Amino acid sequence: MSTSRKEIERIVRKHPTELKYLFKSPIEDKKRLTKIISHLVPYRFGLEFETFGSITEHFVKFANKSKKSNNGKTKKYKNTTEIFIKKKFRLFDFNEDFKSWSDVKESDGQLNEIRISVLGYKGLIPLFNSLETLNLYCSIPTEKGGIHIHINFPELKKKECKDYALDWFDRLSIQRRILQIFGGYKGKYNSKGSSTSKGHYIRVSDLNTIEFRIGRLTYDYKTIIRWIISCSELVRECKSDYFNKVSYIGDKAISPNKYEFSVDLASESVNNNTTGHLVNRNEEQILDMQNQIDELREFIIRRDGRNWRLYNSDYNGTWI
Repeated sequence: MSTSRKEIERIVRKHPTELKYLFKSPIEDKKRLTKIISHLVPYRFGLEFETFGSITEHFVKFANKSKKSNNGKTKKYKNTTEIFIKKKFRLFDFNEDFKSWSDVKESDGQLNEIRISVLGYKGLIPLFNSLETLNLYCSIPTEKGGIHIHINFPELKKKECKDYALDWFDRLSIQRRILQIFGGYKGKYNSKGSSTSKGHYIRVSDLNTIEFRIGRLTYDYKTIIRWIISCSELVRECKSDYFNKVSYIGDKAISPNKYEFSVDLASESVNNNTTGHLVNRNEEQILDMQNQIDELREFIIRRDGRNWRLYNSDYNGTWI
């Protein structure tokens, strides 16, 4: 019997290393596993840790790329070591702004910024292993420090989308949800609102990401993945609202009947007490529905030079 959706979500949220055993299991549907996991973590994301300590310092000897300078002292190649760490942990990207290697201490008030980026749901195990390493080599400042979470949003390269996202994340209701996600904010640097620069809860970044800037510093996987899932859901909602509000992708109408879906499949299943099988079947229908809409969106985007109009997209989280 295949693993339930609830159990898969538990593994994602608590100990993702178990996922590799699920994908190797002959009784598991790999496509179904991917749908469930990617729905929780649909986008590439990055984390910035403002911390004391260095990962790069501890791996430079393994990178095996040191060179004697003219005075006979060893020159450490930071970039080469970062590439080594990126490959070792299977990260999308890694870099570190260390001030002076091991000279950075809490007493002098200087912080390193360690940045990791992973490929969405495919990067859950690399994220888990990276956090274990951070916990080993880095400490948590008593007063300073924090985590910034970047959720990928490539459509932000369009000015109208960026403007929409700035307004969307500036809404009072969204700002309250952001505070709820992170359990409040006790820092002084960031203020309420959104902007394209630093200094607010949300930054609509030139990197085409939404940056959530009020996370307290922790290396706890369960806490961080909870934040990532919740932040991804906000980005998903913003995307959905944006594509629903767009008047024209062009002027050729797309018939809404061809892609008409029921939003109530899940609730109807849960409220049906006659059989538990119906719940599982409709769960898969919802996941398949999201896949179909993804394909429709990609089809529209590929049709450059043709004009299309989008009439409806009612399903929450459709456009990802």
